[in-house]
Formats: sequence, structure tokens, C-alpha cells
Amino acid sequence: MIEQYHNHSDHYCLNLDSGMVIDSYRMGNEARFINHSCNPNCEMQKWSVNGVYRIGLYALKDMPAGTELTYDYNFHSFNVEKQQLCKCGFEKCRGIIGGKSQRMNGLLSKANQVVTAQRRPSRSKEKRKSKKKKKKRKGHVPE
Repeated sequence: MIEQYHNHSDHYCLNLDSGMVIDSYRMGNEARFINHSCNPNCEMQKWSVNGVYRIGLYALKDMPAGTELTYDYNFHSFNVEKQQLCKCGFEKCRGIIGGKSQRMNGLLSKANQVVTAQRRPSRSKEKRKSKKKKKKRKGHVPE
């Protein structure tokens, strides 16, 4: 399996849980081409439908027709040397495409400038609980 991906730099994977990944490298719908942004206009949600996980892309705000859809990939990279620089253009861009909880210091860009991922202040425990309850009521399965 690894040989199939050896010389390819494009990846179209989406984590469902710790043991399951949707891999749309060889086939999938147009959603596999949605780009990352540190300031996305959509989010991915995981739902359980009759015991089977489904992934849906949902708009975070109203957008005019023709707007590029983006979401925060928020994946964890295990290879620091091969992390992708983010080019989303958002003024508070994290500098790398990766998890919000990760902190990368000293990753050098091509311009030899230090790029540092910024951690966002964590939400209070009460806000997290409130959001979790709200999603459960709507049928959302929290990760």
C-alpha cells in the first residue's frame, strides 16, 4: 500500500476516528479538492447514521454563489520536516497546515523567515460542555 503513495505529495485523507480514515486518493467526490484555510467558511461534521459514520461539509456563514469553500484541515503531522506551509492569506494564519493544539517553533520558510504556529486561547470548560450538549441534541457525534 505504501508504494502507491511513494512519489505523490497530494493526500486526500480525512480521519473518522483513531482507527479509521477516509482515503479519497484514488476515487471520491469533489469535496476532496476543498482547500484548507486558517479562517474557514465551512466545517466538517461527523454523524452516525444507523451506526455508520458519515461526513458532511457545512457552511459556517452565508456566502454568495461561486465562493471557494474552505475548511480547517486540523490534522496532526508526524513528520516535522515535511509539514506544509499554509498559504491561506488570513492575517492570523498559523503558518503551517496542522492541528490547532500543535505548536511548531522554528519551522523555516523558503524566505528563511521563522514561521510560528499560534495557539488560540482555549475555550472555557463550560462553553465546551454547552457546545457538546448542543451537538448531541442535533445528532452530532463528538470526536
